[in-house]
Amino acid sequence: MLGLLKPIADNLGISIAAAGQLMTVYSIAYAVGSPFLVVFSGRLMRRNVVLLGLALMLAGVVASAVAPSTIVLYLTRIIVAFGAALYTPTAALVALTISPPDQRMRGLSLVLSGLTVAQIIGIPIGTYIGGEFGWRWGMLVAAPTAAIAIVMIARLVPRDIPFHPPTFATFGEALRDWRLGLVIAVMVVMGSGQFMVTTYIAPVIAEKTGAGSEVISIMFIIFGIAAMTGTIIGGRMGDRLGPARTLVLVLSMTTITAMLFPLIGTSVVVAGLVTALWAFSTFATMPVQQARVALTASPASSSVALSLNATAIYIATAVGASAGGAVIAVSGTASVPWAALPILLGAIVLVLFSERVLRKSRVR
Repeated sequence: MLGLLKPIADNLGISIAAAGQLMTVYSIAYAVGSPFLVVFSGRLMRRNVVLLGLALMLAGVVASAVAPSTIVLYLTRIIVAFGAALYTPTAALVALTISPPDQRMRGLSLVLSGLTVAQIIGIPIGTYIGGEFGWRWGMLVAAPTAAIAIVMIARLVPRDIPFHPPTFATFGEALRDWRLGLVIAVMVVMGSGQFMVTTYIAPVIAEKTGAGSEVISIMFIIFGIAAMTGTIIGGRMGDRLGPARTLVLVLSMTTITAMLFPLIGTSVVVAGLVTALWAFSTFATMPVQQARVALTASPASSSVALSLNATAIYIATAVGASAGGAVIAVSGTASVPWAALPILLGAIVLVLFSERVLRKSRVR
Protein backbone atom coordinates (compact mmCIF):
# COMPACT_ATOMS: atom_id res chain seq x y z
CA MET A 1 0.00 0.00 0.00
CA LEU A 2 2.87 2.40 0.72
CA GLY A 3 3.62 3.20 -2.91
CA LEU A 4 -0.02 3.22 -4.01
CA LEU A 5 -1.44 5.93 -1.77
CA LYS A 6 -1.20 8.69 -4.35
CA PRO A 7 -2.67 6.65 -7.28
CA ILE A 8 -5.52 5.49 -5.01
CA ALA A 9 -6.17 9.05 -3.87
CA ASP A 10 -6.18 10.36 -7.45
CA ASN A 11 -8.41 7.57 -8.78
CA LEU A 12 -10.97 7.62 -5.98
CA GLY A 13 -10.99 11.39 -5.62
CA ILE A 14 -9.79 11.50 -2.02
CA SER A 15 -6.85 13.19 -0.30
CA ILE A 16 -3.51 11.45 0.34
CA ALA A 17 -4.26 11.71 4.06
CA ALA A 18 -7.59 9.92 3.50
CA ALA A 19 -5.86 7.25 1.41
CA GLY A 20 -3.39 6.81 4.24
CA GLN A 21 -6.31 5.83 6.45
CA LEU A 22 -6.50 2.57 4.50
CA MET A 23 -3.39 1.73 6.52
CA THR A 24 -5.28 2.76 9.64
CA VAL A 25 -8.24 0.47 8.88
CA TYR A 26 -5.88 -2.42 8.15
CA SER A 27 -3.95 -1.76 11.35
CA ILE A 28 -7.02 -1.59 13.57
CA ALA A 29 -8.39 -4.85 12.12
CA TYR A 30 -5.03 -6.53 12.67
CA ALA A 31 -4.67 -5.14 16.18
CA VAL A 32 -8.12 -6.27 17.28
CA GLY A 33 -8.10 -9.59 15.47
CA SER A 34 -4.59 -10.96 16.06
CA PRO A 35 -4.81 -12.31 19.65
CA PHE A 36 -8.31 -13.74 19.17
CA LEU A 37 -7.48 -15.35 15.83
CA VAL A 38 -4.34 -16.93 17.34
CA VAL A 39 -6.40 -18.37 20.21
CA PHE A 40 -9.23 -19.58 17.96
CA SER A 41 -6.70 -21.37 15.73
CA GLY A 42 -4.77 -22.69 18.73
CA ARG A 43 -5.50 -26.37 18.14
CA LEU A 44 -4.44 -26.30 14.49
CA MET A 45 -0.94 -27.36 13.50
CA ARG A 46 1.27 -24.35 13.00
CA ARG A 47 1.71 -25.07 9.29
CA ASN A 48 -2.05 -25.03 8.77
CA VAL A 49 -2.35 -21.67 10.56
CA VAL A 50 0.29 -20.19 8.26
CA LEU A 51 -1.55 -21.57 5.21
CA LEU A 52 -4.88 -20.20 6.40
CA GLY A 53 -3.35 -16.77 6.92
CA LEU A 54 -1.86 -16.72 3.44
CA ALA A 55 -5.14 -17.84 1.87
CA LEU A 56 -7.01 -14.98 3.54
CA MET A 57 -4.38 -12.50 2.37
CA LEU A 58 -4.65 -13.78 -1.20
CA ALA A 59 -8.45 -13.47 -1.18
CA GLY A 60 -8.29 -10.00 0.33
CA VAL A 61 -5.74 -8.71 -2.18
CA VAL A 62 -7.84 -9.85 -5.14
CA ALA A 63 -10.98 -8.35 -3.58
CA SER A 64 -9.13 -5.06 -2.96
CA ALA A 65 -8.08 -4.83 -6.60
CA VAL A 66 -11.70 -5.01 -7.81
CA ALA A 67 -13.24 -2.90 -5.04
CA PRO A 68 -15.77 -0.47 -6.62
CA SER A 69 -15.60 2.18 -3.88
CA THR A 70 -13.54 3.46 -0.97
CA ILE A 71 -15.83 1.81 1.60
CA VAL A 72 -15.53 -1.60 -0.08
CA LEU A 73 -11.77 -1.12 -0.30
CA TYR A 74 -11.68 -0.52 3.45
CA LEU A 75 -13.59 -3.79 4.01
CA THR A 76 -11.27 -5.81 1.79
CA ARG A 77 -8.26 -4.49 3.70
CA ILE A 78 -9.79 -6.01 6.84
CA ILE A 79 -9.69 -9.45 5.17
CA VAL A 80 -6.02 -8.96 4.32
CA ALA A 81 -5.36 -7.83 7.89
CA PHE A 82 -6.94 -10.96 9.39
CA GLY A 83 -4.77 -13.13 7.16
CA ALA A 84 -1.61 -11.31 8.18
CA ALA A 85 -2.70 -11.47 11.84
CA LEU A 86 -2.66 -15.25 11.60
CA TYR A 87 0.48 -15.56 9.52
CA THR A 88 3.00 -13.19 11.11
CA PRO A 89 3.03 -14.21 14.81
CA THR A 90 2.79 -17.89 13.89
CA ALA A 91 5.76 -17.67 11.51
CA ALA A 92 7.73 -15.82 14.19
CA LEU A 93 6.95 -18.50 16.77
CA VAL A 94 8.07 -21.24 14.38
CA ALA A 95 11.37 -19.43 13.82
CA LEU A 96 12.01 -19.06 17.55
CA THR A 97 11.07 -22.70 18.17
CA ILE A 98 13.41 -24.29 15.66
CA SER A 99 16.40 -21.95 16.17
CA PRO A 100 19.27 -22.74 18.62
CA PRO A 101 19.01 -20.74 21.88
CA ASP A 102 21.96 -18.51 21.04
CA GLN A 103 20.64 -17.75 17.53
CA ARG A 104 16.99 -17.02 18.18
CA MET A 105 17.08 -13.43 17.02
CA ARG A 106 19.12 -14.41 13.98
CA GLY A 107 16.55 -17.08 13.09
CA LEU A 108 13.71 -14.66 13.59
CA SER A 109 15.50 -12.06 11.48
CA LEU A 110 15.69 -14.55 8.60
CA VAL A 111 11.91 -14.99 8.65
CA LEU A 112 11.34 -11.27 8.84
CA SER A 113 13.90 -10.64 6.11
CA GLY A 114 11.82 -12.91 3.89
CA LEU A 115 8.92 -10.52 4.41
CA THR A 116 11.28 -7.68 3.59
CA VAL A 117 12.41 -9.36 0.37
CA ALA A 118 8.75 -9.38 -0.62
CA GLN A 119 8.78 -5.63 -0.07
CA ILE A 120 11.93 -5.24 -2.14
CA ILE A 121 10.24 -7.01 -5.03
CA GLY A 122 6.59 -6.16 -4.51
CA ILE A 123 6.53 -2.52 -3.45
CA PRO A 124 8.70 -1.12 -6.27
CA ILE A 125 6.93 -3.21 -8.92
CA GLY A 126 3.54 -2.39 -7.46
CA THR A 127 4.43 1.30 -7.21
CA TYR A 128 5.57 1.43 -10.83
CA ILE A 129 2.60 -0.52 -12.18
CA GLY A 130 0.24 1.48 -9.99
CA GLY A 131 1.67 4.74 -11.32
CA GLU A 132 1.63 3.66 -14.96
CA PHE A 133 -1.45 1.42 -15.26
CA GLY A 134 -3.53 2.17 -12.18
CA TRP A 135 -3.42 1.14 -8.54
CA ARG A 136 -5.67 -1.90 -9.06
CA TRP A 137 -3.06 -3.59 -11.25
CA GLY A 138 -0.35 -2.53 -8.82
CA MET A 139 -2.18 -4.23 -5.97
CA LEU A 140 -2.59 -7.48 -7.91
CA VAL A 141 1.20 -7.93 -7.92
CA ALA A 142 0.87 -9.60 -4.52
CA ALA A 143 -1.60 -12.26 -5.68
CA PRO A 144 0.71 -14.65 -7.59
CA THR A 145 3.42 -14.43 -4.92
CA ALA A 146 0.89 -15.35 -2.22
CA ALA A 147 -0.26 -18.32 -4.29
CA ILE A 148 3.33 -19.51 -4.76
CA ALA A 149 3.99 -19.13 -1.02
CA ILE A 150 0.96 -21.31 -0.22
CA VAL A 151 2.24 -24.11 -2.45
CA MET A 152 5.80 -23.93 -1.08
CA ILE A 153 4.75 -23.90 2.57
CA ALA A 154 2.36 -26.82 2.01
CA ARG A 155 5.25 -28.85 0.57
CA LEU A 156 8.23 -27.74 2.66
CA VAL A 157 7.11 -26.81 6.18
CA PRO A 158 6.85 -29.87 8.49
CA ARG A 159 3.55 -30.75 10.12
CA ASP A 160 4.87 -31.71 13.56
CA ILE A 161 6.45 -28.48 14.84
CA PRO A 162 6.13 -28.55 18.68
CA PHE A 163 4.13 -25.75 20.26
CA HIS A 164 2.05 -24.80 23.28
CA PRO A 165 -1.56 -24.46 22.06
CA PRO A 166 -2.71 -20.94 22.95
CA THR A 167 -5.90 -20.70 25.00
CA PHE A 168 -7.92 -17.95 26.62
CA ALA A 169 -6.20 -18.91 29.88
CA THR A 170 -2.76 -18.16 28.45
CA PHE A 171 -4.23 -15.05 26.86
CA GLY A 172 -5.27 -13.89 30.32
CA GLU A 173 -1.87 -14.81 31.72
CA ALA A 174 -0.15 -12.65 29.12
CA LEU A 175 -2.49 -9.72 29.78
CA ARG A 176 -1.83 -9.88 33.52
CA ASP A 177 1.95 -9.88 33.13
CA TRP A 178 2.76 -6.19 33.62
CA ARG A 179 6.43 -6.71 32.74
CA LEU A 180 5.38 -8.11 29.38
CA GLY A 181 2.99 -5.20 28.97
CA LEU A 182 5.83 -2.77 29.51
CA VAL A 183 7.96 -4.48 26.84
CA ILE A 184 5.05 -4.49 24.37
CA ALA A 185 4.43 -0.80 25.12
CA VAL A 186 7.89 -0.16 23.64
CA MET A 187 6.54 -1.44 20.32
CA VAL A 188 3.56 0.92 20.44
CA VAL A 189 5.64 4.03 21.11
CA MET A 190 8.57 3.07 18.87
CA GLY A 191 6.33 1.96 16.01
CA SER A 192 4.17 5.08 16.15
CA GLY A 193 7.19 7.25 15.44
CA GLN A 194 8.51 4.89 12.79
CA PHE A 195 5.26 4.46 10.88
CA MET A 196 4.41 8.16 11.07
CA VAL A 197 7.28 8.68 8.63
CA THR A 198 7.23 5.35 6.76
CA THR A 199 3.54 5.62 5.77
CA TYR A 200 4.11 8.94 4.03
CA ILE A 201 7.71 8.56 2.93
CA ALA A 202 6.76 8.48 -0.78
CA PRO A 203 4.79 11.77 -0.66
CA VAL A 204 7.55 13.37 1.45
CA ILE A 205 10.22 12.47 -1.11
CA ALA A 206 8.00 13.35 -4.08
CA GLU A 207 7.23 16.80 -2.67
CA LYS A 208 10.87 17.59 -1.93
CA THR A 209 12.45 16.22 -5.12
CA GLY A 210 9.59 16.37 -7.61
CA ALA A 211 10.19 12.67 -8.35
CA GLY A 212 7.75 10.71 -10.49
CA SER A 213 6.58 7.10 -10.13
CA GLU A 214 9.78 5.69 -11.71
CA VAL A 215 12.05 7.40 -9.18
CA ILE A 216 9.74 6.56 -6.28
CA SER A 217 9.87 2.91 -7.38
CA ILE A 218 13.67 3.06 -7.20
CA MET A 219 13.40 4.62 -3.74
CA PHE A 220 11.33 1.67 -2.59
CA ILE A 221 13.93 -0.73 -3.98
CA ILE A 222 16.51 1.12 -1.88
CA PHE A 223 14.10 1.05 1.05
CA GLY A 224 13.59 -2.70 0.71
CA ILE A 225 17.26 -3.60 0.39
CA ALA A 226 18.15 -1.44 3.39
CA ALA A 227 15.23 -2.89 5.39
CA MET A 228 16.31 -6.47 4.66
CA THR A 229 19.89 -5.64 5.62
CA GLY A 230 18.72 -3.97 8.80
CA THR A 231 16.54 -6.94 9.73
CA ILE A 232 19.41 -9.41 9.38
CA ILE A 233 22.04 -7.23 11.08
CA GLY A 234 19.60 -6.26 13.82
CA GLY A 235 19.05 -9.93 14.65
CA ARG A 236 22.78 -10.61 14.81
CA MET A 237 23.36 -7.53 16.94
CA GLY A 238 20.62 -8.70 19.29
CA ASP A 239 22.28 -12.10 19.76
CA ARG A 240 25.65 -10.45 20.50
CA LEU A 241 24.74 -7.29 22.41
CA GLY A 242 21.40 -8.22 23.90
CA PRO A 243 18.00 -6.93 22.81
CA ALA A 244 17.79 -3.81 24.99
CA ARG A 245 21.19 -2.42 24.05
CA THR A 246 20.53 -3.14 20.39
CA LEU A 247 17.18 -1.36 20.50
CA VAL A 248 18.75 1.75 22.06
CA LEU A 249 21.49 1.83 19.41
CA VAL A 250 19.25 1.44 16.37
CA LEU A 251 16.53 3.74 17.75
CA SER A 252 19.19 6.41 18.24
CA MET A 253 20.10 5.97 14.57
CA THR A 254 16.42 6.28 13.58
CA THR A 255 16.08 9.48 15.59
CA ILE A 256 19.14 11.02 13.96
CA THR A 257 17.89 9.99 10.52
CA ALA A 258 14.57 11.76 11.13
CA MET A 259 16.52 14.98 11.50
CA LEU A 260 18.21 14.41 8.13
CA PHE A 261 15.03 14.58 6.02
CA PRO A 262 15.16 18.39 5.73
CA LEU A 263 18.63 18.02 4.16
CA ILE A 264 17.20 16.17 1.16
CA GLY A 265 16.37 19.39 -0.66
CA THR A 266 15.80 18.52 -4.31
CA SER A 267 18.54 15.89 -4.47
CA VAL A 268 17.38 12.40 -5.41
CA VAL A 269 20.75 10.98 -4.30
CA VAL A 270 20.45 12.44 -0.80
CA ALA A 271 16.84 11.25 -0.67
CA GLY A 272 18.04 7.73 -1.45
CA LEU A 273 20.67 7.84 1.29
CA VAL A 274 18.23 9.12 3.91
CA THR A 275 15.65 6.55 2.83
CA ALA A 276 18.23 3.77 3.20
CA LEU A 277 19.24 4.92 6.69
CA TRP A 278 15.62 5.18 7.77
CA ALA A 279 14.70 1.72 6.47
CA PHE A 280 17.82 0.09 7.91
CA SER A 281 17.39 1.45 11.41
CA THR A 282 13.61 0.97 11.50
CA PHE A 283 13.66 -2.68 10.44
CA ALA A 284 16.68 -3.51 12.61
CA THR A 285 14.40 -3.11 15.63
CA MET A 286 11.84 -5.70 14.50
CA PRO A 287 13.52 -9.09 15.24
CA VAL A 288 15.02 -7.74 18.45
CA GLN A 289 11.70 -6.44 19.75
CA GLN A 290 9.86 -9.67 18.93
CA ALA A 291 12.54 -11.81 20.55
CA ARG A 292 12.48 -9.57 23.63
CA VAL A 293 8.72 -10.11 23.93
CA ALA A 294 9.00 -13.88 23.53
CA LEU A 295 11.83 -14.11 26.09
CA THR A 296 9.89 -12.02 28.62
CA ALA A 297 6.74 -14.16 28.34
CA SER A 298 6.40 -17.64 29.80
CA PRO A 299 6.79 -20.56 27.33
CA ALA A 300 3.06 -21.33 27.55
CA SER A 301 2.05 -17.78 26.65
CA SER A 302 4.77 -16.99 24.08
CA SER A 303 2.48 -17.39 21.05
CA VAL A 304 -0.14 -15.11 22.57
CA ALA A 305 2.60 -12.65 23.58
CA LEU A 306 3.86 -12.51 20.00
CA SER A 307 0.31 -11.93 18.75
CA LEU A 308 -0.05 -9.09 21.26
CA ASN A 309 3.22 -7.63 19.99
CA ALA A 310 1.85 -7.95 16.45
CA THR A 311 -1.23 -6.12 17.69
CA ALA A 312 1.05 -3.44 19.10
CA ILE A 313 2.77 -3.10 15.72
CA TYR A 314 -0.51 -2.34 14.01
CA ILE A 315 -1.78 -0.11 16.77
CA ALA A 316 1.43 1.80 16.17
CA THR A 317 0.78 1.75 12.42
CA ALA A 318 -2.70 3.14 12.96
CA VAL A 319 -1.46 5.83 15.35
CA GLY A 320 1.46 6.70 13.10
CA ALA A 321 -0.66 6.88 9.93
CA SER A 322 -3.36 8.93 11.65
CA ALA A 323 -0.89 11.28 13.32
CA GLY A 324 1.06 11.69 10.09
CA GLY A 325 -2.13 12.46 8.19
CA ALA A 326 -3.06 15.06 10.80
CA VAL A 327 0.38 16.66 10.56
CA ILE A 328 0.10 16.79 6.76
CA ALA A 329 -3.34 18.38 6.97
CA VAL A 330 -2.06 21.09 9.30
CA SER A 331 1.48 21.86 8.12
CA GLY A 332 2.34 19.69 5.09
CA THR A 333 4.39 16.58 4.43
CA ALA A 334 7.75 18.18 5.27
CA SER A 335 6.74 18.43 8.94
CA VAL A 336 6.13 14.69 9.41
CA PRO A 337 9.74 13.66 10.30
CA TRP A 338 10.00 16.51 12.81
CA ALA A 339 6.74 15.46 14.44
CA ALA A 340 8.10 11.92 14.87
CA LEU A 341 11.19 13.04 16.80
CA PRO A 342 9.73 13.32 20.35
CA ILE A 343 7.99 9.96 19.92
CA LEU A 344 11.24 8.22 18.96
CA LEU A 345 13.05 9.81 21.88
CA GLY A 346 10.27 8.62 24.18
CA ALA A 347 10.75 5.08 22.86
CA ILE A 348 14.45 5.14 23.80
CA VAL A 349 13.55 6.24 27.33
CA LEU A 350 10.94 3.49 27.61
CA VAL A 351 13.42 0.80 26.47
CA LEU A 352 15.88 1.88 29.16
CA PHE A 353 13.17 2.00 31.83
CA SER A 354 11.67 -1.38 30.91
CA GLU A 355 15.10 -3.03 30.91
CA ARG A 356 15.79 -1.67 34.38
CA VAL A 357 12.48 -3.12 35.59
CA LEU A 358 13.20 -6.51 34.00
CA ARG A 359 16.65 -6.69 35.56
CA LYS A 360 15.26 -5.95 39.03
CA SER A 361 12.59 -8.63 38.64
CA ARG A 362 15.22 -11.19 37.56
CA VAL A 363 17.33 -10.43 40.66
CA ARG A 364 14.33 -10.99 42.90
